[in-house]
Amino acid sequence: MARIRSIHPGVYTDEAWASVSIPARWFAKGICTEADDNGVFEWKPLGLKMRIFPADNIDVPALLDELQAAGIVMSFTEKGKKYGAVRNFCRYQRPRKPKAWFPINAEVRKFVDIGASGTEPDEHDDEAVPQKSELDALEAEAVTPKSEMSPQMEDEGGRMEEGASNAHASSERESAEIDHFEELWKSYPHHPGRSSRPKALTAWAGVPEDIKPTMAEAAKRYAVSGKTPPSGAPALAKWLIDELYRDWLRSVKATASASKPWVGPSDVRDEFEKVMGEDWTASYLDHCQWQDVPERAIIPASRFAGNKIVSEARKVLSKLSISVLERAA
Repeated sequence: MARIRSIHPGVYTDEAWASVSIPARWFAKGICTEADDNGVFEWKPLGLKMRIFPADNIDVPALLDELQAAGIVMSFTEKGKKYGAVRNFCRYQRPRKPKAWFPINAEVRKFVDIGASGTEPDEHDDEAVPQKSELDALEAEAVTPKSEMSPQMEDEGGRMEEGASNAHASSERESAEIDHFEELWKSYPHHPGRSSRPKALTAWAGVPEDIKPTMAEAAKRYAVSGKTPPSGAPALAKWLIDELYRDWLRSVKATASASKPWVGPSDVRDEFEKVMGEDWTASYLDHCQWQDVPERAIIPASRFAGNKIVSEARKVLSKLSISVLERAA
């Protein structure tokens, strides 16, 4: 769960900060909003990319390496999972009700300066401003009189006390979705230099949630089908946007159709299944809507699904006197 953070003014003259690229500086600021109140975050490049640079063609792993080389962040592993930490994060970040979701060890405690979190820096203390070659803090909490604070501001901008369990659950869902994309990316038969990971990631957001767990298997079936174009498979983003994956989904009533069951007459579905097969029906028909008046018609879930139904199931439509609409009449 992202948080509002403040930026220490001395960061801009710090040598470590000045030594990294501007994208790395923006990324470091974004990391601070994703870190918990100990300055610890999950070292998941794809997840950070989705939350900090969702629409930009940015090499996040390279930025993490750059920040780590400059000493702005560090990585560590606990119980087989990789995490990161922001240097001296706790020296100036003091949320009213701090909460932490990620593990921490003695080395990390020293790196984020947890021991300093209960003290205010003296205005004459040289440590109040970052010194040469040292990033003392990426941000500092702005001081606002309590009488001027809204309840949200007092709680670090977002009712932190109510979000621990929800944030953890949300993090788990995001992690699962990211894992599904990673598996898809590895399984897809990319033509060299054709697929763009950032574009594919953006297109991934439009894939229905209920089929995301099955997408990697669909890509594998496509890869071994021998039906890729002579020029090579299209870019993964196009494969997703044009819903070409639906030809390779292995749909089963108990799984793929469970979250979006066919809402029309059962005899219509039975006829489609009889002629077109269960996999085809579950992929293209089950996600559609149905209307009885003023005419019996299928309202496709997408333009691609509508085109597939019209072009490949014309005989079924004719037999049942059903039309396919762009939208409800």
